[in-house]
Amino acid sequence: MAIQTNKGCPKAVLATSLSTVPEVKLVDDSDINFNYHPNAISSLYRTLQEKFSHTTRAYHIVNLWRQLIWQPIYLSVASCYRSKISTNLHELKQVQTENTLYGLLVTNIVTHHTLELAIDANIHSLRRCLDHAFNTMKQVCHLSYGQSVKIVCDILANAFVRVSGIAQIDVLTAALSEWQHALFNKQHTFLDRQSNSQKIKLATCCLHIQIEPNNPCENCPKNSIRRTTHAN
Repeated sequence: MAIQTNKGCPKAVLATSLSTVPEVKLVDDSDINFNYHPNAISSLYRTLQEKFSHTTRAYHIVNLWRQLIWQPIYLSVASCYRSKISTNLHELKQVQTENTLYGLLVTNIVTHHTLELAIDANIHSLRRCLDHAFNTMKQVCHLSYGQSVKIVCDILANAFVRVSGIAQIDVLTAALSEWQHALFNKQHTFLDRQSNSQKIKLATCCLHIQIEPNNPCENCPKNSIRRTTHAN
């Protein structure tokens, strides 16, 4: 059930700003069936293993991490740039449907006077969420911290392109750089400025290639390597 709000309150403002963003879905407490607890993460991990039993353990782990973080990242970027709002992502709860997490229950919704304040608040909240998710996931399976960071940066770049509402390439590029440096003191994922478009130069492979070997993601780093090798 989609969340119901009273017009004028921060929750209503947030819901309205996200009404044209299908990547982020706000729900009520009655819909929630997943939280960032080891038992819940372990159950989702087993579901991924069963669903994609023909793939490698690496795919299961990467997919698990992506499921845990993609909604918080998209929510953070969209709410920040569309309404100057931040939420308490550290206490985030979600909706699990089979092997997918989609649907969020948000708390402590704060409207900020300036975009700069909203950016700072969202980065701080997202950092806490990512740290909590990674530390809890470590109790279930192992993913290197460096790999986890690159995956975050790739999803962050996609979120900026798809839901930030920023049209100017230079502004989008600067914002993406600002968030990555604030979160990790380094930028891993970039926009391809030579193409003068919003094409993303990904830092790592999502391993979807294990699902469809003949249909890799268009901007997959491994696909680029294969094309270069073939050309040589």
